[in-house]
Amino acid sequence: MLARRLVVSCLVSLFVVAVPARGHTAEPTRLQTRLGALLDATSPRPFSGVVLVTREDETLFEAARGFEDPERTRPLTPKKKFFVGSLSKQFAATLVLRAVDAGKLRLDDPVGKFLPDLPEAWRGLVKLEHLLNHTSGLEALDKPLLSPPGERFHYSNAGYDLLSRIPLSKDVRVADTLVIAMKKCRLADWESPPSGTHPEIRKYFQGAVATGFEERDDGVVEVSQHWRSKDWNLSGGLVLDARALARWNNCLHGGRLLSPASYQAMLTPRPNAKRDHRWGELRYGYGVERSRHDGIEEISHSGYIPGFMSMLLYYPATRVSVVVLENVSRNLVDRARTYHPYDEVRRVVREELAVPPGKSTARP
Repeated sequence: MLARRLVVSCLVSLFVVAVPARGHTAEPTRLQTRLGALLDATSPRPFSGVVLVTREDETLFEAARGFEDPERTRPLTPKKKFFVGSLSKQFAATLVLRAVDAGKLRLDDPVGKFLPDLPEAWRGLVKLEHLLNHTSGLEALDKPLLSPPGERFHYSNAGYDLLSRIPLSKDVRVADTLVIAMKKCRLADWESPPSGTHPEIRKYFQGAVATGFEERDDGVVEVSQHWRSKDWNLSGGLVLDARALARWNNCLHGGRLLSPASYQAMLTPRPNAKRDHRWGELRYGYGVERSRHDGIEEISHSGYIPGFMSMLLYYPATRVSVVVLENVSRNLVDRARTYHPYDEVRRVVREELAVPPGKSTARP
């Protein structure tokens, strides 16, 4: 218990930049007050990371808590880069859909058409669409499918790893086209890291990436020594800062990356691509989750890898983006405690910003 109290005291630091939006003085002030108090709280557990809320290009709230270095002496700032975990999947899905728009892929193509060395038992059955919406049944390349393709939702990192490997030409894979998409969005603050442990990757990027910490089941927080492969980058390994993620949201949902047909396909959940969640039922499109709870349309995804946690939300009605990045992966003994800051940030933003003024959240 003493160790836990010491860890908590070490992680509680403050760096806040809260910027009122031009022409919206009263609204952001209330938002700043509520979110600031939420991030200051140390119960049920402290927050260590960055929260950013924007409306299109306007910054409504931006704050950081915790430390960026192993010694816990340098406070985090909003510009720090984090591993974003499974938020990477919407980048992968976008690249596949851009290849579809270019006529290089079809969603009903079997994955074995491009990767013929996959197991014969399923390479001709699993289609690109199944990989995109987690209905492939794929758990691991060396295991039988959990269910027939298209029948049930089984979240699959391995499926997205396969998508990134698909060749588009002799020398270009899907993963290689990320640079083009990022340039189209005018994003520079991102990294596709090499293989290695988190400390090795932080050293490789000369400290530009925050140190990742893991919370053990007994509450002690330690520097993460997790090793990761560069082949996992588009399923859970990209590195970005919060502002880059908000700009990505604006670019993707603003129509600058995909044709209208592909964008609609990305957001359209398939009947079997759904799962129960603490927020209620979430339906899966391609790389994103979509829901409508309390009359509020929401596009979302979250991420969790050793050392880092993340959440990215988008509210189409008000064009509001919410980014939460954290450099401590809390233990999963009590999930309500682990995800408390995320759920509370979401609740506050939905109450303050997710509905246009004068509109009702009542279902039609």
